[in-house]
Amino acid sequence: MSSADPDRWRALEAALEAVLQASPEQRPEVLSRVCGDDHDLRREIDSMLAAYRAGDDFLELPAEAFAAPLIETIAEEPEGADDRDRIVGRYRLVEEIGHGGMGTVWLAERADGQFDQRVAIKFVKRGMDSDGILARFRRERQILARLEHANIARLLDGGVSGDGRPYFVMELVGGIPITDYCDRQRLSIEERLPLFAAACHAVQHAHRNLVVHRDLKPHNVLVSDQGAIKLLDFGIAKLLGGAEDGVTIAAQGSDLLTPQYASPEQLRGEPVSTASDIYQLGVLLYELLTGHRPYRGRTLDEIRRAVLESEPQGPSTAVRRSERIVHRDGTTETIEPKLVSRSRDTTPERLRRRLRGDLDTIATTALRKEPERRYPSAEALAEDIERHLAHLPIRFGGDRFGYRTAKFVRRNRIGVAAAAGLVALSAVYLLQVRRERDRARLEAAKATQSAQILRGFFEGWDPDAADRGEVNARMVLSAAARRAERELAGQPELQAATLSILGELHTWLGRLEQANSLLTRALAIQEQLDNRPSADLAATLARRGSLLSVQGDFTQAAASLRRALDLNRRLLGPRHAETLRVQRELGTALRRDDHLSDAERVLRDALDMLRGRGDASALAAETARDLGYTLFQQARYDEAIANLRSALAEQQRMFGNVHVATLYTMRMLASALRDRGDLEAAEALYRESQQITRILYGENHLEMYYTGISFSTFLERTGELEEAERLARESLAILGRIHAPEVDTALQLGQLGSIRLNRGHPLDAEGLLRRSLAVFDRAAPSGHPEEGDVLNRLAFILLGRGAADADAMYRRAVAFDRARPQGSPVFVTDGLHFLAWARHRKRDLAGAEANYRRALDVYRRQLPDGHVYRAAAATGLGAVLLDAGRPAEAERCLREGLTQWEAAQRPEPNQIAEARALLKRSLGGS
Repeated sequence: MSSADPDRWRALEAALEAVLQASPEQRPEVLSRVCGDDHDLRREIDSMLAAYRAGDDFLELPAEAFAAPLIETIAEEPEGADDRDRIVGRYRLVEEIGHGGMGTVWLAERADGQFDQRVAIKFVKRGMDSDGILARFRRERQILARLEHANIARLLDGGVSGDGRPYFVMELVGGIPITDYCDRQRLSIEERLPLFAAACHAVQHAHRNLVVHRDLKPHNVLVSDQGAIKLLDFGIAKLLGGAEDGVTIAAQGSDLLTPQYASPEQLRGEPVSTASDIYQLGVLLYELLTGHRPYRGRTLDEIRRAVLESEPQGPSTAVRRSERIVHRDGTTETIEPKLVSRSRDTTPERLRRRLRGDLDTIATTALRKEPERRYPSAEALAEDIERHLAHLPIRFGGDRFGYRTAKFVRRNRIGVAAAAGLVALSAVYLLQVRRERDRARLEAAKATQSAQILRGFFEGWDPDAADRGEVNARMVLSAAARRAERELAGQPELQAATLSILGELHTWLGRLEQANSLLTRALAIQEQLDNRPSADLAATLARRGSLLSVQGDFTQAAASLRRALDLNRRLLGPRHAETLRVQRELGTALRRDDHLSDAERVLRDALDMLRGRGDASALAAETARDLGYTLFQQARYDEAIANLRSALAEQQRMFGNVHVATLYTMRMLASALRDRGDLEAAEALYRESQQITRILYGENHLEMYYTGISFSTFLERTGELEEAERLARESLAILGRIHAPEVDTALQLGQLGSIRLNRGHPLDAEGLLRRSLAVFDRAAPSGHPEEGDVLNRLAFILLGRGAADADAMYRRAVAFDRARPQGSPVFVTDGLHFLAWARHRKRDLAGAEANYRRALDVYRRQLPDGHVYRAAAATGLGAVLLDAGRPAEAERCLREGLTQWEAAQRPEPNQIAEARALLKRSLGGS
């Protein structure tokens, strides 16, 4: 079986999970059932289990036997009365940092002089070095060596000390238990869940490699100061864990466990499988959410009885109770709702509401007594957590129509106060007309009717059925539009309102032609009704403005939004939330139309009014974000980044990391950091935004393209051209699979052409750039800000090879550059040094110098040392200054250019030689 075959791997994984969860005597029957006639699948699973056929499988081994495979070398060590400063294998003991019922943990450092390294060494008691144990080690160590994961503490070495004690050398992990970390940082539920999901993914990695942890608890799940998860004691937790909290577990023999986190089958002494880890993850999740454990009890018998005989309360119920805990040192602690909610940065009532629903279902599913009724894998548990954060329906539970519809609506109604759901969308009109009470009654009646109509149109629709191929949301929306035209023909106001709402939904789904048709039809009906100001008309104008922005027609978008804003100011007043929402959209359209001063004024005014109302809403955060990006486009980086960081922090507080609003702000902040030169911080945000986009939208969505092209541009600037090209091609493929605006296709073709040119393939680049220009000419006949870069690169290529149309392309590039507004975004100057070269070739020394200086101003700030753009611009400017008879100025530029060429990742010998020759000329050489 090829590891590259995902379907085959999923079949193997599912079959393996089923076999591992069966008892040893049941496994042959289960194996035959799940494999059937698939002999290749049977051989794969047999090979993975072959190492465990002698005796019991390692999943059921006592701790002593399970730990033995970690002994790889037997190294004698000097005898000594004091452990401190002793040499153990390659390491010197420094100090004891922990101990338990089975042994001690020491901080140690490398003592053989090969390199500096600090590790944790865990010593265990005698009696673990029998021939049988060592034989098991030889069979098992290859399986255990597979545990290579960023969130799992790694086994580094092992042996037997001079006094006969087996020891293990582990990665030294800093951090504190996940529950303590979350409480000390007062992390919200949205901030806790991604940490838990990361732990689930680490556990899944172990399960795929046939390793079961069997002792998952907060002290084995640490969080570093940087917020990174690290799981400890995979495979040896039972060896080193010992009896916890003073509870005797003699009844379990050598099968040591932590009773408060043990699964029902562990407490019954039954074989352990991956399902036991799922249960323990459920206990951990419950504690992270509520501050309580799902079951109470001080002795092993009390805990066993509670786990085996009672059902846990749902988390939303558990947070309402108070509990007094007696620790093993005799101290007591009282867990109260106020303290629990405060450590989660909320109030008791809000916390209860936050946990109700999905999180109740997820936690109780993981805690089911029957292993087969729990989550089938740790990955499935993590996926439901991530789907919950993304407002998607969870896979396990919550399958009612109302539940799924609410999830669908929530994840598709981003930042729109008037769009709470398909039915509630029209009901927002009640808020839009408060200042005219009589008209408000009329609008409310209309809204109710429209809501009822929409409810009827969508009755019987399962919004998640599209996942199973039964129905497509686009088909349902199209059918609803046809019904509105047919059934509401005699009620034009309701017909127009309904068509307007459906048009907005089509915009969100990316069906722009259908959206335009519906909104145009709604607008035509509304403008024929009468001349009175209308909330319906304002809403349709705003929706049409949003559509035009998506289509790239920002001038018309701004005109439509201005009309909507004027109507809302008359109907609702200037400080109403809906008025300010439309004002924010207008500011964004103005920014995208390159009217940056106007955009800044509109957005500042909206933000001032929102803050004047004490508004800490999503709208305020979005407005601060859009203002920040407007400032960024004016190269006012410090102001921009301050606004963007503030907006991101507020959105993360409200929504968590995995949310569309957070994603947009994260991408904008990454761009601002990139252009200020904070490349490391920018790259981290770009990579994080890629992961979030994939979770929210999957691979084939326009948002995945937007994230891809932003990151590809960044990688090109930092010189990572191979990865930049791969990402650019992936993004272009996405556009080919969806109905994307043509402008986006032009941008992506231009980006790929630029990368191919920088990689030394001018003919490939020319073809891509010509295609880009043709699409720009068709999709943006009035011009597009980034069209200039395509023209600049084409002029460079064509003049370089003496093409017939080189002069025409050169004149067009120069004309575009001269017409570029002074306030143009700085990110459209990437190609200025290409145009500067063309101007120099045409003996336009003044124009070449101006372009080179503008380019260098940006490149010095935005690009790292050794970037070819910096080298080319500095060298080119030096050559221009030489030709202009200014050798002293030329020398400074040429020295900079030579330094940049020599620092390049892939030095260009010809370019270096040319820079040296020019420098020699500037110094008076021949």
